[in-house]
Amino acid sequence: MIFENFENILMDNINNKISEIIKLKTKHNGSLKELLFTNERYSKQSICIKIGNYLETAINKFVDEKYKPTKTLKDAINIIRDKQNYDIQIDLIFEKDGVIYYREVKSNTNLDTEKTKATYKKVTDIEKILKSMGYNVNSKVLSLRFCNQSDINGYIKKPFKGTDYFEGYGDFFRIFDINITEEDWTNIFDKIRNLIHETIN
Repeated sequence: MIFENFENILMDNINNKISEIIKLKTKHNGSLKELLFTNERYSKQSICIKIGNYLETAINKFVDEKYKPTKTLKDAINIIRDKQNYDIQIDLIFEKDGVIYYREVKSNTNLDTEKTKATYKKVTDIEKILKSMGYNVNSKVLSLRFCNQSDINGYIKKPFKGTDYFEGYGDFFRIFDINITEEDWTNIFDKIRNLIHETIN
């Protein structure tokens, strides 16, 4: 299966980097909590951030294997960075069937107000630049937490509320005619969670 290619890319990366993903906390907060709850010697937030980064990397590798960056796409990226006047991070961008797909990738869909506003500005600014260049553009915020756009509705805040800018991982993979269920995605995270527990214990 094509989806297995993505899973293999992700799990190979995580297996090779598990010692870097899981590190003991180096700072102490001076609380008895450190003595009573020794299973919290590892930062869950840090682990989640790193796993999210590896997910984003795996998605990019998966896409690159299918759709190598074209000259058109490279030119578009250069113009985006020139117009934005800074070295903007573009999480995921590729060209397929004459459409440029741009994705801002989010592991945590429940963004605070300021992050929501900043993400909206970034996505809409890049979309406007690409459209002004005459490209057919499909721009979204890709949630790595939820399968479908309908699952995310309760977490969408203004100015995204009422728009269709958010999509789930299932929506994303359907671009490639790959059907992924929530169970498929959960199975991957079961493997990652087991690997983390084995490493910690």
